[in-house]
Amino acid sequence: TAAGDGGGGLAIAAQSELSVSGGAISGNTANSGAGFILTGGSKLTMTGGEISGNTAKLNGGGGFASKNTAVMMSGGSVSGNYTSESGAAFYLSYAKITLSGGTISGNTAKKAGAAVYLSKSTATLSGTTISNNKAQNAAGIMVSTNSHLTMTGGAITNNQVEDRGAGVYHNKSTGTYTGGTISGSVAGIEGGAIYSTGSTLTLGGV
Repeated sequence: TAAGDGGGGLAIAAQSELSVSGGAISGNTANSGAGFILTGGSKLTMTGGEISGNTAKLNGGGGFASKNTAVMMSGGSVSGNYTSESGAAFYLSYAKITLSGGTISGNTAKKAGAAVYLSKSTATLSGTTISNNKAQNAAGIMVSTNSHLTMTGGAITNNQVEDRGAGVYHNKSTGTYTGGTISGSVAGIEGGAIYSTGSTLTLGGV
């Protein structure tokens, strides 16, 4: 538990690198980045283990990655995390995330981006399964202003929102879709698979 702004489980700063291949980052609370917080050009590589059951009062229940940082996930699970705001599993601000394996499931955001929230950030999805997440909007991935999502593989399935964009929600952003699966997600208003407003999307094979 963090008494300050973030990093209830781990605080990774000053161009540090962390590799997670086993064990668990779980049961932590913080304002933001309850599981972990990345700052100062640091990098997190996750090939196994779990990030679960963390709670953020603001953003980033599982983790919060800020300017010039990177998250790479090829295995393990991120599940059961909660945020009162956005980004229940991962919240990125001026950062990048690469998702090539593992699962992001069962996370809940009161507002948006239960699995991933991108704020002026980029994401590449090629193998991870994003499923059974819940939010008001964007239960899977929220691609907000000046952010970009590239999807070449993986799956975004069985997510649920009260309003729009159960799979992916684009707001004044860009997206390139050439592979993978977006299916079985349910939106209370519209956009069970993808909801887009003021955005430019290229759909090639999803």
